[in-house]
Amino acid sequence: MEVETKVRGRKLIVSSKDVKLPHFFISFYLLIITSKLWLTILF
Repeated sequence: MEVETKVRGRKLIVSSKDVKLPHFFISFYLLIITSKLWLTILF
């Protein structure tokens, strides 16, 4: 799961730089990262 999310994250970052995706996808991706960090800190 972790490796897949890392690869997907890299692909999403590259696509955002090339295609310039809307701010919604970037904010949603950042929200997922922050939620994972909170889960690792709390649990």
